[in-house]
Amino acid sequence: MSKKPKFPMVVKCGSASVTIYQNKSKDGYFSFKVRYFRGVDELRITRANLDRAREEAESAARNLATGELDVLTLRRNDRLAYVRSIVTVRRRRLTEREAGMAGWRGETTILSNPHNATTPYLHRES
Repeated sequence: MSKKPKFPMVVKCGSASVTIYQNKSKDGYFSFKVRYFRGVDELRITRANLDRAREEAESAARNLATGELDVLTLRRNDRLAYVRSIVTVRRRRLTEREAGMAGWRGETTILSNPHNATTPYLHRES
């Protein structure tokens, strides 16, 4: 027979701790609220399943303990554009300076040099 978990449940990783609270709705359904602080912001995430709440809490505690905090929060389309640009820069093996200069000059397309596939060159679209 399994032991019934006690709430609030604290998930720890190093010195970071994340708390899981159990809530009961008027209809008798249970939900689980994962609560932790990232910097000065309090984050609350609700899950319907205890296992999913525990996974979320363990992930959050691990990220807090290792210092992997979100410095920048982007919306979906902005994130997609950012990830695509990073992938393009890595595939083309551009240095930070080359990529920064391309953005500063307003170049919108990065093409490979047809004469030397390993040396990229930048092209401005008209």
